Amino acid sequence: MGKESRKKAFTNQFDVDLCEDITKVSAITMRFGKCVSSDSGDFKYKAWQPGQPVYGNITFEGVCHAGTFSKIQSWVKACYDGQDIRKPITINLRTHQKEQAFRTFNLIDAFPQRFNYIDIAAEGASGAVIHWTLEVRVDRIEMA
Repeated sequence: MGKESRKKAFTNQFDVDLCEDITKVSAITMRFGKCVSSDSGDFKYKAWQPGQPVYGNITFEGVCHAGTFSKIQSWVKACYDGQDIRKPITINLRTHQKEQAFRTFNLIDAFPQRFNYIDIAAEGASGAVIHWTLEVRVDRIEMA
């Protein structure tokens, strides 16, 4: 490996507008339920067609920096307190050279489902968080 490629060996090949400290994004899954679509009078004959898409939850993992962690934590806390604050989240997949995005996922109306973080402080209010995990549910995904 050359000197330049060593620096780029562990860079993310994606960026997420939710937070710049995200290190991992789970797989984006989708399934279509089946619907009966037969119109014939024959009760033995059934035709099926795909129904509406159902999207799986998406998990984001990140390292903690004070500014970005507090934004995510306040959003999750507001939703936990009963406010219906849904956010659009954009995920851009990039080439190794990070020139331009070759695939973009727009997560429409993302809502937090689970939020977990590791606090390494032994006790007291001056804790230090090093890693967090956020799972969101989405209503729709647009791909470009």
